[in-house]
Formats: sequence, structure tokens, C-alpha cells
Amino acid sequence: FDDLQSKNEELKQLIELAKSGEVVHLPDIYFNPHDEVSEAPDIPLWIRAMIFSLNDIRGKSERFVFMHENISERKKAEQELITAKQIAEENEVKYRQIFDNTFDIMAIYEVTEDRRFKVVTFNAAEEKLIGSVENFQNRYIDECIPPDLYNKFRLNYEHCIEAEELIVYEEDVSFGEINKTFHTQLIPLKHSAGRIHRIIVISRDIT
Repeated sequence: FDDLQSKNEELKQLIELAKSGEVVHLPDIYFNPHDEVSEAPDIPLWIRAMIFSLNDIRGKSERFVFMHENISERKKAEQELITAKQIAEENEVKYRQIFDNTFDIMAIYEVTEDRRFKVVTFNAAEEKLIGSVENFQNRYIDECIPPDLYNKFRLNYEHCIEAEELIVYEEDVSFGEINKTFHTQLIPLKHSAGRIHRIIVISRDIT
């Protein structure tokens, strides 16, 4: 105990608690023998431990029990999750910058199980054509545009779903004051169960 107390004031306080009869959970301990001796194997270890006392018949601490478990794999998994989260957040920022600033129209549609298409979001380029995304979010496309235009879109979306891969084509779109020709790409996205549940639409005005 004297050696442990000399290393860390917090640890010293925890050991005093153990001496008083409490069960004490120590902070996770990291150790790598390679850090101490360069010739030793490079094996990082994380240990989770607790200390409690065994009292004599008078109720005074007589011995201390030090119980520990190797949590190295758990720590590794936690770090991998943290790293993956950081990468995902960085990618989200990059994606959002592209999504918001490109001149191409970009939209994401949900594919329902009954093969209807619902607006998830679209970018500023499309807002300039049809208005604020807030007016369309969570609405079905067939509720937002004329039936003949929807059927034209639907055929391409279903082709993308059946092909289960990127498809590219040109299309003429006439809707309200819009009368344009677009070069369009459809990208299908699958969820964990393997069903295509999103379609990303990227359209460039080539009128």
C-alpha cells in the first residue's frame, strides 16, 4: 500500500477508504511492460480492480483483498467505437458541406415497404427551384407533384431498386415554371437487413 500511495494522491485517498472498511473501486489502470523495459513485449493492458478489507474479531482491518479483471479487449472496443464515431462525425461535416454548397440538385428519399417514396431532405439547389425543404419533408412525392410527372420519376426509382445499383439517365422535367433537362444519378442505399430504404438523387441541369 505504501508504494501505491506514493504514486497518486487520489489513489492514496481511495486506499484510506478501503482501510476504513469500504469497498473501493479503483480507476482503470493502464500498464504496458514495453514502456518500462524496451526489450519487453509490447502488450498494452487495462485492469479494472477493487479493494476491500477483511476485519479481525474486533472489527479492525486485518487484511486487504485486491480483485481485478483484464478489461483490455473492452477498452479496445470502446476506443474503436470512439474512433468510428469521430470518423462518422467528420464525414458528416464533409457530406453536409458538399450537400449544402453544390450547384447540383441533391435529394434523399425514403423508400417505404409498400414502394412509396417520401421526402427526407434536399439541398439548397433544389430549394431554389421548388421552395423550402420544410414544405416537403416527410411528405410522399406523389402528394407533391402531378401524377404524370410522379409516374415518370417512379419508373426510374423502381428501376434503381430492381437493379440494386447506381443508374444514370437524362430526363426532361416540366413542372410549374420549371422546364429543364437534367443529367440524373440514382444511388440506392440498403439498411442492415439488406432492403433498399433510401434513394439519393443527384441531378445536374444540362438544359
